Amino acid sequence: MKVKSRFYRGIEFVCVDDLPADQQLLLQASFPYPERINILMDGKITRNCIQYAAYTEWFVKVFKTSVAPDRLNVSHAKIPSATHTLAKA
Repeated sequence: MKVKSRFYRGIEFVCVDDLPADQQLLLQASFPYPERINILMDGKITRNCIQYAAYTEWFVKVFKTSVAPDRLNVSHAKIPSATHTLAKA
């Protein structure tokens, strides 16, 4: 799900820390893209933000077309045990 943007002094952005976990993981895997920015708001630096236009482009071109979101939901995935894997060999 694409998140809503935030505005500050004409800058439309999202913070990576506010994104769903699956998007955060995929963004970490494609680190330099989109470019992260820091925003000084009321004397405090907000780090790890992405301009909303770049986030939207990444969401459409990378996140929506990736198979990674399906694989990132590992809480229900059954992982074979080491003994079962060794028994097959």
